[in-house]
Amino acid sequence: MRRNILIFLVSLGLVGLAVAPAMAQKLSGQSTTILRAFEQTIYDEEGTFVPLYEYFTVNVTDAGLNGLSFHTSGWGRVNLYDFPEDDLDKENLTYGYLDLWRLGNTVNLRAGRQFIYMGVVSGHADGVLVQLREKHFGIGVFGGIPVSEETKLSESMFLEDESGDRLQGGRLYLSCPKIGEVGLSVGYSEEDNNTDQRNLGVDWALTRYSLMSVIGHLNYDLITEEIYDLAILPVLRLGGGLKFTYNYNRTIPTAALSKNSIFSVFASPDDKVTDMGYTLDMRIGMIKFTFDRHSYNYEEGDDTSKWGIGLAVSFGEDRRNVGAFGYHKCNGVENEYSEYRVYARYHVIEDLFVDVDYLGYSYDEDINGEGSSLNLVGDVGYELADNVEVLGAVEYSDNPLAEDSEVRGLVKVAWNFRESFSFDK
Repeated sequence: MRRNILIFLVSLGLVGLAVAPAMAQKLSGQSTTILRAFEQTIYDEEGTFVPLYEYFTVNVTDAGLNGLSFHTSGWGRVNLYDFPEDDLDKENLTYGYLDLWRLGNTVNLRAGRQFIYMGVVSGHADGVLVQLREKHFGIGVFGGIPVSEETKLSESMFLEDESGDRLQGGRLYLSCPKIGEVGLSVGYSEEDNNTDQRNLGVDWALTRYSLMSVIGHLNYDLITEEIYDLAILPVLRLGGGLKFTYNYNRTIPTAALSKNSIFSVFASPDDKVTDMGYTLDMRIGMIKFTFDRHSYNYEEGDDTSKWGIGLAVSFGEDRRNVGAFGYHKCNGVENEYSEYRVYARYHVIEDLFVDVDYLGYSYDEDINGEGSSLNLVGDVGYELADNVEVLGAVEYSDNPLAEDSEVRGLVKVAWNFRESFSFDK
């Protein structure tokens, strides 16, 4: 907790130094406050929980220096009703970093907590990212400390880590506007000063023709000397609102585990899964129809498959009202099941809307004497202003794995203040 507060304060301090010669010109962001209420049993004792959540996002641009901006986002939770006597309060700084673009947005420097997505490197980390982007060429390098549950609770200062966790990597790419982009990436990480990951990756996004595009990636583990993630996603646009998407994804789930984790000892390195399937989307005016089918082949287990259909209709002024239905059937699992989804949104008046969302499951074999489960949510929302929305919701669920059905309440207030404030120098 102290680590996140320090990161936030240090980031704000850096911004303060950066904008000292001139006040920030633009401030934008979002605040979302959610109050929930429900009954739950913990440690064989039933009680009422009333947690209050606050989510925030703040962006500062034109911060006194050309190309400099500051971005931060996080959330906090406070339990307003003191049951049980455990500490249920929690806070999390999702990201908070300074972003500097120079030389006509060619050179980028980003420092702080951020989400890194550079080929084989993907995740939150505290560190520094440097990027060079030209018209047909680009390169980026990153170094820092991976953000895990342990580092979030660490008492150490920003960018200071005593556990020996490290994360570094980079990506080089070539692009051509009429063909697409191809990238080569490398990632290296340590945990407790021991080698954890050494990965190479190739990714591509080929969009030569508007009729068809192919995106995908291939990731290779240098330690186990095998491909641990291969994905190919062709998209065919047939015109007239018709789109066909095929996907192939072969992955090793245990590759996501730390090689220094005790769980990796019990995980099977040969437990590979291949997901193959396709989705067909067809839009005719206000109606959209979807059909999808997937098969999951496990090298160390039984194969499964899933198929489904969906139908959505938008109507009314600006097509703001929506009605949708979906059905999926899962075969090959220990207990096969059917999934039903019904959703509707209707604007009673311009600023007042009502939502109903039903999700139900029907099992081939009873669970605790019950053959189905359901989750039903109803809410009413009102737009107080162009940037403020208030929503109240009630959720009912009936699950055979739970002793009793549950009723939960929710109140949500969302306030967008993007570009709402400006300060003169």
